[in-house]
Amino acid sequence: MKKKLLLSLIPILLLVVGIISYYYFVPITTLELENKEKATMGLEKDYQDQGVNLCHQNRLTKKKTCNKLTETKKESNIDNTKPGTYQVTYTYKDLKITKEVEVIDDIPPVITLKEGTESACPLSNFKEPGYTATDNYDGDITSSVKSVIEDGKVIYEVTDQAGNKTTINREFKKQDTTKPTISLVGFPTEYILVGKKYTEKGYTVKDNCDKDLKSKVKVTGSVNTNTKGTYTLTYKVTDKSGNTATATREVKVYEQGEKIPTVVPSSKTIYLTFDDGPGPYTDHLLDVLASYNVKATFFITYKPKYKNVIKRAYNEGHTIALHTASHKYSYVYKSTSNYFADLKKVSDFAQSITGEKSMLIRFPGGSSNTVSRSYKKGIMSNLAIEVTNRGYKYFDWNVSSGDTGTSDTNKIYNNVTKRLKGGKYYIVLQHDIKKPSVNAVARIIEYGKKNGYTFLPLDRTSPTAHHGINN
Repeated sequence: MKKKLLLSLIPILLLVVGIISYYYFVPITTLELENKEKATMGLEKDYQDQGVNLCHQNRLTKKKTCNKLTETKKESNIDNTKPGTYQVTYTYKDLKITKEVEVIDDIPPVITLKEGTESACPLSNFKEPGYTATDNYDGDITSSVKSVIEDGKVIYEVTDQAGNKTTINREFKKQDTTKPTISLVGFPTEYILVGKKYTEKGYTVKDNCDKDLKSKVKVTGSVNTNTKGTYTLTYKVTDKSGNTATATREVKVYEQGEKIPTVVPSSKTIYLTFDDGPGPYTDHLLDVLASYNVKATFFITYKPKYKNVIKRAYNEGHTIALHTASHKYSYVYKSTSNYFADLKKVSDFAQSITGEKSMLIRFPGGSSNTVSRSYKKGIMSNLAIEVTNRGYKYFDWNVSSGDTGTSDTNKIYNNVTKRLKGGKYYIVLQHDIKKPSVNAVARIIEYGKKNGYTFLPLDRTSPTAHHGINN
């Protein structure tokens, strides 16, 4: 019986011994990452696989041996176009292990500087030409750029949302290399009758850095109005940085009856002329002309209320010409003496404001008017000869805006621009007492400039536009 019991225990004993032997002598097999730390990689880059090891560890001795595996199955959800945390899973037989991989944005933004001046006025701040900033992930981040000026350079800095920072410099020098500009009031060539007093028209000065240079202008040369001839005046100014500008004006002293030459412009030219003013809209017109740097001609009437407007127009380089004092046909065209009495009144009025005697005129109604027939037959034929004999130069027009017959600004604009075709020069008739006409001027100037026209004021050398005389 005892023998039989002992025999039955032997298998159990052997099983226990086998289990204990297996536990202590058969190693533990595991997968281990070559690098256990979380991996990082940049946007748009490929994951650099660091691999996995197959390890065997003895339970009794705790000794571990590892060998790099090359036959693992690898699965990954990495998207290298988006920052985030991803996993790479390695599988070997029935063993698995996962590696965390973080995709980060490590690409710095790009700042692009726009081309512009590399210098600034010595006494003023640097004028920023502009810049843009873009990021591979954030897109346009121009608004995040910060800039400071230090030691002759502008330092631009921008940081994207991932913390990548870019810094770029623009070098500049505080120096002024631009010359001033001298603009003569009046004309580059002035005509004056022998024995008359010459009055300097003046000048304006502009400079990119310095202000109030007008008092620094030196004028050399002289005019002897007692002797016929051509005299040259030279205007010179130097800014604080040593840049010098000059301008010259010729003054031609002529004798009574001597013909002043007419100079036809070499390029397409528009002469804007305005009759019957000044009026309540003339100041606005002057603002428009100034904004486009265009000079015009004003054939004025006797309106003491607007002396300051006439003075402004003259000071800004526009021509002040003569139209009529009264604009009453019944008086002006009643007789030659009436006409010249009316002309003298407006002439003296203009001269009292500008200090200059204007010799440019426009007949009320133009030289081709027929209303004068009602008051004196043949008077226009006589006046056209007589004004010329007295040294005046009269101008009609070859483009009419039609602003006395419509209050439609678009129609006035079209009336002018549709007639600007094929000619060398155009003398445009408008009225600065007509608000719709004044409102059309900006568009007329834009049309002219777009189509290659130069705008000039009339002077003694300008070509005329004479109508056929009908009386």
